[in-house]
Amino acid sequence: MPLTFERDDSHSLEALTAKSGSALATHQTFGLTTARFGQSTDIQLNVVDGRGGWRACGMPRVRIELSMQPVTVFIASELTAQPCQHDVTLSHEMKHVEVFRQALEIAARDLEREFPVAIAVELRQAKDPSELQQRFVVSVRNYLAQFMQERERMLDHSQAAVDSPEEYARLSTTCAQSQTLGASPAAAESPTRRER
Repeated sequence: MPLTFERDDSHSLEALTAKSGSALATHQTFGLTTARFGQSTDIQLNVVDGRGGWRACGMPRVRIELSMQPVTVFIASELTAQPCQHDVTLSHEMKHVEVFRQALEIAARDLEREFPVAIAVELRQAKDPSELQQRFVVSVRNYLAQFMQERERMLDHSQAAVDSPEEYARLSTTCAQSQTLGASPAAAESPTRRER
């Protein structure tokens, strides 16, 4: 599914900090991006019983849909009065959105290429149709569980790269002459959280 996102500027610094899991005493969360990386699978198996009922053969058709929905970009409501800090925070959060978008596109491309090989989508045989269905569903689920875990690790790594010391230095100095919110901008964070 193509990635889309919604904006939400209605939450306070305190609420966003709590939502991000940070301690208010040490960090303030000016911005937060959340997404749910998931998949849905539709499996169809055309089964033919062999003569005498001693085996069943089937050709599977699998449709897998990857998504990052919903994606929500939160900007602290207090930043409405501080246009520079608001815009800098939003630009940072949009980098997280872009990482989500790229991760989704790469995952879809890789899945399309790797899945048929990994699952060996070909004529399958079993003793009866129910065994054939069960074996195939289990193999698809096991593959997708491993695929999604690997992609989540890659996504975590890519998102962590966005939150680099250099990026936080940029966030803290761009609006240095602007009024702060009672805390050093360097103490502010703009984390990204993935929901499952």
